[in-house]
Amino acid sequence: MIYLPKRFQNENTGHSLKLIEEYPLATLISIQDSSPFFSHIPLVVESNSDQLVLIGHIAKGNPHWRLMNEKPINVIFNGPNEYISPKWYIENDAPTWNYAVVHIEGHCSLIESLDGILDCLKKLSNASEGKSIDPWEFWIPEDLAAPGLIEKSIVGFKIEVQSLKAKFKLNQSRSEADLNGVIKGLEAKGTDSGRKVAALMKTSWYEYNRDQVKK
Repeated sequence: MIYLPKRFQNENTGHSLKLIEEYPLATLISIQDSSPFFSHIPLVVESNSDQLVLIGHIAKGNPHWRLMNEKPINVIFNGPNEYISPKWYIENDAPTWNYAVVHIEGHCSLIESLDGILDCLKKLSNASEGKSIDPWEFWIPEDLAAPGLIEKSIVGFKIEVQSLKAKFKLNQSRSEADLNGVIKGLEAKGTDSGRKVAALMKTSWYEYNRDQVKK
């Protein structure tokens, strides 16, 4: 479950997919003996017809994989986040934190064949190298090419997405003057995360207020 006030709910799947693409390191959560088990794994998202699928791989030294096969799993992608100073508003107010996250519930199945594992590795490599000016070309070093070694070391997996909820908490319900003040404050920090939160705020504020006018 996620606390998700209506004003922070982002129902634009394209925005969620873009966040996943830009911040692929996910937190995977499974249950072991009534307690949560966490792993941090980069994932690739694919769209097969109307079904969203997450692809990844995990070291067999990590016992989490034993909890995943044909089991429900929760996944969290964290986007950019920034502290918001009350001094940036038109009138002094309480401080807050702006952020964007995507929460996914899905069904996981393992990929244990060599071809399947290599396919998982290639997809992650291609997604990660895709924007590089000089991308690395996928290959398997000789010390890992011995028969059976890769299958003993790692396992691939896919997660069929059953529920996707995006929380973009970005001052949507404040005035345009407050929005501009916060954006100015974030951009003045000169940080990458500040600029990214400011950009998301612009989009989210205009979409939220456009929808309010339609109502």
